[in-house]
Formats: sequence, C-alpha cells, structure tokens
Amino acid sequence: MWVVLDANVFCADYHLAGSAFRVFLDSLRRLDLRCRVPEVVLEEVLARRKRELDEIARQVKKSNRSWRRITGTSLGGPTADELDANSEEYARVLARAFQEHDIVVVPYPEVSHDFLVKKAVQRRKPFKQSGDGYRDALIWASVVSLAQQHREPLAFVTNNKSDFGTTPNLHHDLVAELEPGAQVSLYNSLEQFNADRVLPNLKHLENVLREMQENRHQFSVQTWIAAAMADVLNTSDDACYFVDLEPGHGHAWVSSVKNQGTATIDDVRLLGSGELLVLANVDLTLEVSVSADWEDCDRYPDVRGFFGGDCSGHPTAWVEREGNVAFTLTLNAKSFEVEWCDIDQIRCEFFTVDINPHPRRGRE
Repeated sequence: MWVVLDANVFCADYHLAGSAFRVFLDSLRRLDLRCRVPEVVLEEVLARRKRELDEIARQVKKSNRSWRRITGTSLGGPTADELDANSEEYARVLARAFQEHDIVVVPYPEVSHDFLVKKAVQRRKPFKQSGDGYRDALIWASVVSLAQQHREPLAFVTNNKSDFGTTPNLHHDLVAELEPGAQVSLYNSLEQFNADRVLPNLKHLENVLREMQENRHQFSVQTWIAAAMADVLNTSDDACYFVDLEPGHGHAWVSSVKNQGTATIDDVRLLGSGELLVLANVDLTLEVSVSADWEDCDRYPDVRGFFGGDCSGHPTAWVEREGNVAFTLTLNAKSFEVEWCDIDQIRCEFFTVDINPHPRRGRE
C-alpha cells in the first residue's frame, strides 16, 4: 500500500516522536507500506515551522521588553541567525528520518496551468470559494499521479476536512478525477490510519509469529529447513563459506544437514500482495563435500593445504562444519508454500558473510 501524508500530519508532530508516528514508522517495513511525501508538502512543513518559530521569537521579544521594564534585566532570546540555523538543522533531521524509514519525497506533479486555473475558477475542490488552494491542488495531483502509476491501494492522510473530505469520504470533485478502479482511501489523522490499516495487521503478524515460534502454525520452519536448506545452500553456491577455502577455490557441496537447532523466527512481515515474509535463523551442522581438480590444486595454495598437499587425481573430502544461517522465506498468501528463499547471512568458523542481514530477535 502507498501512503501519502499531508503537511498538517507533520506539523502536528514535527519530530515524529508521538505515539501515532512511532506506530506508523515501525510498521512501514513490516507491512510493506510505501510512504510518499509530495515536495510541496515538505516545503510547507519547513515554512510553517519557520513561521511558528518567528512568532514565538516575536512573543519572547515582547515579553522581554515587559520583563526589562519591571526588573531592569534582560531575558535574552533567539537571534535571527539562530532561528535560521535551527530551521536548517531541522531540515537535515527530517531528511535523515525520511532516509532511515525509506520515506520518499516525490517531485512536483506534471499538471498544466490550464487545468489548475479551470479548477480554481470553477471552485472545484480542493480550491476554496475564495479561489485559494493552489498548494492543496498540487498535493492532490500527486495523489492522483501515484494512484495512476501504481494501480495499488493508496491512503491519503490529511486533517484538511473542508477541502479533501471527511473519513472515509473523499469530496466528490476529487473522486471524479480518479480513474475507474483507483483505490484511494481518505484518513483525517495518522491515528485513524493506524487503527484501520496498521494495528490489526500488526496484531495478525504477532499471532503468526507466536504460532511459528511455538510450532503451531500451518507452516513449519523446522520442517522446511530439514527438507530444503541443503538445496538452497547448494543452489546459491554458499556451501563454500563453511570450509577454509576462498570462494571459487575448489568446489564445496552440502551433502546433508546432520543436525539443526531450533530456528529463531526473527520477524514476520506482510507484503502488499498478501504474501508473508518470514525472517529466521538457525544453527546447523552440515556435512560438506569438498573436491578439486588439477587446475585448482595447481593454482591455489589454500586448496593444496586443505588436502594436505596430496592433490593427485581429483581429491575429495567430507567434513562436518557448524554455522548459523539467517534467511528470509516468501510464503504464498493462501497455501503458505515457500515461493522463494533468500540467504541473508552466514556465520561460521571461517567466514561471516553479510548478503542482506536482517535484525535478529534477542541478538541484535
């Protein structure tokens, strides 16, 4: 799902530190929510915050005159340079928060002046009867553009009820601009969006996580590891990391999983398609077959050392190796069958391989 936030959502919580933003930001990756902020929204947030600071500074200056008149001393107050510096720092803080949570600022929409002028003179929403509403019209044009580009459900969060509508009803002028089949939902607060789209899904994921941890779910991670992990490691040529050879030196093959610990389910996430992502890791004892040809033995000292210097013929050895494998499974939304597996990280005696490591429950 795509989520577009209006400026008033940020202005209600400039530092994204309140409970609504905490829930929302923590859910973005778990629920595959793709948050977009129109560039006009970002500029409005920064400008509105600067205006608020300037007004506070004006009030402080006024209070300072009264204080000095009564006490003969000065309270001080922020200078213009300090106000500018604070605004610049806030812009950097917000940019870092966006980057951390994969929130993307989308550029101004490609919309003609003719189209906007006609909307304004006809007083079609989000224009007001006064004709004001140019920035809101650009925001709505961004929403329409995203809905047309991606053909997926999109939520627009704004508390501007008079110009956009009251949850769940978009103003009919706005609905008329959407293509047939477009799925745009309106929410008048981040709390409303969380209550409707975030918290129920998070509760569902926590139930699935608990069931998998307790081996009560229809899909068993333990059973899948026993049946498929060796093939996955071999298909991705990851067996080489369990032996003391550089990748590409000789050939390593997982013959079998001799022993597996209890898998740790690190997280369960929901994709927009309805598929589940299961992030897990497990301690394994593997039987690894290691072989080499004459060229490997002649070229690589580590291959000769592995076989004790005896590289006659095509040497082969079987060794047991222990390690931890972190992986991500993509499960079918209905059957819970594994559609794909990614190896995220391998930790063993000889190598730590970070492919796309995920956070580990209780460890990191």
